[in-house]
This record gives sequence, C-alpha cells and structure tokens, in this order.
Amino acid sequence: MRSSAWRDTITILDDAELSPEVPAELRSDPRYVRAAGLIDSPYAMDAEFFGINPMEAKLTDPQQRVLLETAWHALEHAGEGIGSLPERTAVFAGTEDNSYYRAEIAPFPQAESRAGRFAIMTGNEKDYVAMRIAHKLNLKGPAISVHTACSTSLVAVIMAAKSLRHGECDLALAGGASVHFPTPEGYYFQEGGVFSSDGHCRPFDAAAEGTNFTDGSGVVVLKRLADALRDHNTVFAIIKGGAINSDGGEKVSFSAPSVAGQAGCIRAALADAGVDASTIQYVEAHGTATPVGDPIELEGLRQAFALRSDPQRRQYCGLGSVKSNIGHTTAAAGVASLIKTALALSHGVIPATVHFEKPNPGLDIENSPFSARSPSARDRLLADLSQERYWPRDVAYTLQHGRTRFRYRGARVRLTEHQIDDLLVQPAQEALEEPRLVFMFPGQGSQYIEMGRSLHEQFPEFRTTFDRCADVLSRELGLDFKAFIFDPANQETLENTRYTQPALFAIEVSLGRMLLDWGIEPDFLVGHSIGEFAAAHLAGVFSLDDALKLIAARGRLMADLPRGRMLSVRGDLDAVLAAAGEPVDIASINGPVHSVLAGDIEQMSRVQTRIGAAGIPCRPLHTSHAFHSAMMDPVVPPFLAIVRSVQLHAPTRALISTVTGLPMSATQASDPLYWANHLRATVRFSPALLRSIELGANVFLEVGPRTTLASLAVQHFAKTEKGAGHYTAIALLGDEPDAVSEVGGIGVALGKLWCAGIELPWERVWGGGRRVPLVASYPFERREYRFSEGRKADPRPFVEQASEPVETATDPGQAAASDTSQGSEERLAGELGVLFGDYSGLAVTQLDASFVECGFDSLVLMQIGIELGKKYGVSIALRDLMASQNTLRRLAAHLIHAAPA
Repeated sequence: MRSSAWRDTITILDDAELSPEVPAELRSDPRYVRAAGLIDSPYAMDAEFFGINPMEAKLTDPQQRVLLETAWHALEHAGEGIGSLPERTAVFAGTEDNSYYRAEIAPFPQAESRAGRFAIMTGNEKDYVAMRIAHKLNLKGPAISVHTACSTSLVAVIMAAKSLRHGECDLALAGGASVHFPTPEGYYFQEGGVFSSDGHCRPFDAAAEGTNFTDGSGVVVLKRLADALRDHNTVFAIIKGGAINSDGGEKVSFSAPSVAGQAGCIRAALADAGVDASTIQYVEAHGTATPVGDPIELEGLRQAFALRSDPQRRQYCGLGSVKSNIGHTTAAAGVASLIKTALALSHGVIPATVHFEKPNPGLDIENSPFSARSPSARDRLLADLSQERYWPRDVAYTLQHGRTRFRYRGARVRLTEHQIDDLLVQPAQEALEEPRLVFMFPGQGSQYIEMGRSLHEQFPEFRTTFDRCADVLSRELGLDFKAFIFDPANQETLENTRYTQPALFAIEVSLGRMLLDWGIEPDFLVGHSIGEFAAAHLAGVFSLDDALKLIAARGRLMADLPRGRMLSVRGDLDAVLAAAGEPVDIASINGPVHSVLAGDIEQMSRVQTRIGAAGIPCRPLHTSHAFHSAMMDPVVPPFLAIVRSVQLHAPTRALISTVTGLPMSATQASDPLYWANHLRATVRFSPALLRSIELGANVFLEVGPRTTLASLAVQHFAKTEKGAGHYTAIALLGDEPDAVSEVGGIGVALGKLWCAGIELPWERVWGGGRRVPLVASYPFERREYRFSEGRKADPRPFVEQASEPVETATDPGQAAASDTSQGSEERLAGELGVLFGDYSGLAVTQLDASFVECGFDSLVLMQIGIELGKKYGVSIALRDLMASQNTLRRLAAHLIHAAPA
C-alpha cells in the first residue's frame, strides 16, 4: 500500500471563538493552550426527528444526542434503512465523562422539578447510552452500554463482533462519543503532563510531548461476512479477531499502561484471528504521543510480534495513529482508529501520520517490525444525491433497500445509457399514510406512432406481452403488426380505428402486465372506452387471445361505419344539453364540467354553433367516427355474436365499470350483452373515478400513452371532501416514442408512486446494484438545546431532593390556581398550556388535542401530574392524564370541579 497526504483538524481558537464559560484569568494565562478538536454544533440535534421533546433534549447529555445521530447516519451509510433492519439488530456503545451535567443541570435545582429525577438520570447516566439508541431506532438485539475509558468504542466493536459470531444478533452498531463542556475551550499546559504545549499530537515522533483531548463521535455497522455479501453491502474490511484484557496491578500507576498487558492483549487478538504477525502490513496504534505511553505501546507490539514466523525481519509493517489528525477522542478513539484502518484497506492507501519527522529515540524503531454524513431536509438530500460518484444503479439500490422511508419523499431519475440525467421528482405533499392505487387505461385519441418502441427495447416484461399481442394481431389484421406500429411512415394509417384500437390495447395490456410482474398491484382498475377492455383482461374477465380477438373485431366493425364527429364541451352538463337545442348523444362524462357529445357531422356542426353562442367552450375532437353514440347501433348485434364466442369470467381484481360508474359485478362481467352495448353506451368515467375515491382510492396511475386521464383525474380532486392535497395523479408515459418520454416517463412515474407512499419492490423493477456508502445522508435540521438557556444558576450546592422551582415571578401554576375560584375554564386551560410548555419545551395551544398527540410521553406527564397536585391540591394520576383528563380543556374542567375551595 502507498501513503497519502495528511491533514491536521485541530482548531486554534481566538478570543471570539472561545466559549464564554472560559474564565478571563485562563484566557490571559500564557500556559493556556487555545487548541481544540471540534465537532459542528455539539449541543444541537434534530430532536423532533427522533420524537424527543425540547425539554428532554435539553436534559440529555450531548454525547448521547450526538451518538444517536451518528448511529442513524452509520446505518444510512451502510445502506441499512430502519424499516428493513434485521429483527435482531444490536448496539454496543459508550461515552466519556459527562461534563454537561455538572455545568448545565446540576446548578439548576429546577431541573428536577421540571423533569423529574428519573428523566434526568436516564438522560445523563452512561448506563442508558446504548438503550437510548435502541429505543429511538427500534433495535431489538442486545443493547449494551460499554465504558472502558479510552478503549470504550473498540471494546464495543469487539463485543459486537463476538455477539455476531455467537448468533446473538444479525447486525450490530458499535462505537462511542466524546463531547466536552464547555466548548470550544482549550486546556492548561503543564510541563511533564499529558497535554502537548501547542495543541498538536505527534505520535512516535522525537518531539512528542503530549496529547490533546478532543470531541468526536464514531459508529461502525457490523455484519457476518456471508450476510453482507448476500445483502450486497459494501464491505470495507473484515474483522478477523479481537481480544480484551487488563493490566492488573503490574504497572507503575493506575493510569499508565504496562508492556506485559499490551503484549498479552495483542497476542490474544492475533491468536483469535489466526493471523501470523509476519503478514500484517500496517498497525493503527493508540499513539497518544506521551513520553511514557508511546514507548510502552511499541514495546508491547514488539514482544507480541516476536512470535511471528520470521522474527529476524525488520521494518516491514507500517505504524501510525489517527490522533495525529484529530487528537484523542477518548471514548471514540478506538472506533476512529478502526474506521481509518478500514478505509486504508479499502483504498489501498496508508494515511500519513501527521507531524512525524523523526522517530522517538526511546522507541528503538529501527530494530522493530515498524516504520512510521422535512421537506427542506428532503430537498437538501436530493441535491446531495446528484453529486454521488457511484454508478446510478448502485445509488438507487442503496436508497431503495438501505434507507428509511419518510413522509416527505423525492426522487431523481438517472438513466445514463439513454442520456437521461437527473429528472427531478419533488411532489408538494407528503406521502399518503394509506395509499390505494388505481390503474387507469385511456381510450382512443391518446395513441401516437411508434409508441412503446423504446419500452420494447428496454423492458423484457413489456416485450414478452407485446410480442404475444403482435403475433395474434398480425393474423387478425393481415399485416406485420409490430413492424406496422413501430414504423413512423404509418402515422396516418394508425388513425384508422381498425388499427388504433388494437394498438392501444396492445400497449396498455403490455404496460399493465409489466407493472403486475414488477409486483405493483392496483387496488382498482378503470378504463376509458377501449381502455376498459385492457382493464378487464388484467382483471381476468377474458384471456389475452380472446381479448385480442374482440378488439380486432370491434375496431374493424366500427371502422366500416359512416363517419361522424365528437365535440368536447366544458360546462355544466344540464346547461350544455339545454344549449344544444336538440336531442344529442352524450358519448362520455369525463369530469365535473367536462363531457363529450357525438353524432353525425351535420348535427354536431349545428350543436357546436348553438353551444358556442351560449358562451360554453367547445371544440371538435380529431376522430373519424361518433363513438358511443347512436351511430354505433348497427354494429352492436354482430359484435354481440363475436363476444358470445369467447369465455367470460368474473373479475379477480376490483374493476370499476365506466358503463355504470359502479364496481363491475360478476354478472355484468360474464354477460356478452354488457360488452356488446359497451361500444354504444355513454362512458361514465367521472362517476367511475368518483366511486373509486369513495372506496378509498387516492393514487391514480394512467397506464397508457399521454396524460389525458391523469389530467382528468386532477379535476376531480378539488371537489372531494378531503381536498386536492390528499390525492395524486400520475402519467406513466409521455407523448413521444423516444427513451426520454417513455423509459424516462416510467422512471419518473415510479418515483412519483414512491413519493405518494406506494412501497415498490425495486429489485423486481430494475434489478442489480449493491449497497454503497453514499456521502449524502439525512440532513438533520438541528437546533441547540441547553438547559441553562434563559435561566440563572443557583449559587447553592445542588441538592438532588430539591423540588421547588427557583423562578416564582410569573409562576403559571399559581396564576391558574387563582382562576379556579373564578371558574374560568377557558382561561385556566390556556394557562395550563403555559405550564405544560414550561415542563416540556413544547408549545401547547390546542385545547382539545390529547397530550400524547402533542408529544408528551409518560415520564413528562407523570412529573406534570406531581406538580399539578402541589399547585392545586388535586391528585391526578398518570392514567387520567392519558385518558379521562387527556386534554387541556378536560383537565381544566376537572381542576375547577375538584380543587379545594
């Protein structure tokens, strides 16, 4: 492996950058070193994202907050979404000393009265670190908090690996975090102490004089290798073994390491891994750069490596320490070293040890084996994804199989083989909680020449059905159907009903079958005119061969009729019929104010003139015949005879009839007269669509060319009780045969289905791909939480039993108590809202919303119940705050009636 360039991330702080909590006397002391290894906004978190209320966030150790967010991003980076994690997912994690509690909570006795001793304990004791992650991420494997000082996170990794080995879990998170308070701050340098004089760490260098304790957080995701390969994970490194021991009492002091202890642990790890030390090319050391620590560590390594197969070999193994880059992150130090080493293995590059110029002479290194990641969050994530360097299919695979599903969704469509790059899908509304899907099949007039050509080339599922249709239609129509429809010279011929209807049917059933083969199952099917035959076939009413026989005959019979005209009208249907001035056939009812009239050419010319004169918008459609009018009557009997020659069945999928506007019954579906009269009857698309909405449908997908039905569907949404925001209409294709319109259209449509809340079986849609470590991770919308904000510290020592708040000037409870005598229920409810907000940090303004809906958990409500008892002399049980008195209005009424006079 080769070495890479280096970077030191230590920040040298000026006066403005130092925390205000740093005393003036320290700032002016020349021995105060203004150096710190920082993480961004260590006291901030996206509390709402994890279901944490503001008060809980303020009372929780920032180390636990940071570690929780890091765990989420680690899973995202590994392509392991929360919704798809193995049932037994473990977490092993730890933190260092909690300095936040001493500075931000202990000086404020009101903390306990606001939150309760138990909430403060669980938010600050190290014991609950792993349990908090498991609870917030719904992880059901072992949750073990690990605390072994500087080795915490590496011990967590070893315990996680052993848990996987022993079958206790199937995936594990392991790591640690270190966040100091106050921050940013430096430290006081003392000659001969553990700190360096300039803030920089120089492991194994002759100028090494100490370390720098810094902030950091790290989590790795572990799986058994066979499982990772099966699940197409990106594997950075394989952990072959590990070991844990202690120095016992054979060392110079409690905090110092011992050579024997170090050597014993390394030998045990090598034995556990079954590795000969001679095969190791790099060792990532602890490397604190202290005068005592580095020589002891190297000697321990030397003694452990002495058992290798070639003990005489020298300087063949690289040695380094990430502390030269980031300082000593204490509880996170081990996992930082592991991550560095895993990346070194993955990239084949050993990162340089920063500041190393010449080896510490006390190491005798020459005679050793060594040398020296809401809607705004969605939008930000979409933007970040466009910068990913991985193959688009790998990016898609990782997102589809390894990221958590959220309400606000977006998508990018990138098909490099078709020069389709970054078609953006970004719906305005959030994903539907219970999406119910309708397949809509369009009728005559939506066709275009060469439709389906690029789909035939790209999708085998489409090609299989289309080729079967082409074989049958070639015999029925007496031509090479596939060559005909894919030839641009046949544009005008395709307008002939004889060919239009079979072509549309073939495209629509091929699209519908492809979606079904992909596992996209509709809750309802509805078809406009000829589209109902496509819907009926997919619902099992007739076989494909019988359907093609009917469609070919239907088109041929209708094409031989006299020509007619159809008139699209936009206006109230009763007003339209009154303005027509004579009886007229209604060919279709497409929307609340959109219908189509049909008849012979002379009649439609008269009707168009009268309707236009009445101020009602209308225009003739580009059709050859007056479909669904009395002009179709002559072909009903011969078509009926043909329908009687095929087998009809009850529908196996919910099919909404556009003849009746109601769900199609088994009797109707099996009746040849229904299908014969179908070409004459009014197309009641609008009533059928509204009926599907009444039955719960809210996602409408047009399965065919162009966007006619999707546009019509949108016209209905605003008229519904819920409003337009609760529905979405999607067109599967555009109106051109090229790959951008067809293949890209399907990609965009699938993205819109996903955004609407439809969970798609992606592996059946695209196939291939693997989980890759995407740089783009969920952009937490963080704000800072500190309990001291807006409060004054009590100069008295903190007493855990203290329960009365310090602030008394405008105590909401006292104000409310005075109101009970006046019987002002409304005002008391409002003032109770202030009290609830003071205890949680959440604004409570809805008088009739339940406390659980407002975000209060049992711990907060239990503490509020205690406070209500103190203020009003009324005992309120937790179960009542969650049931009979679970709103501000109910609670206020109860207090007024139950409070002592």
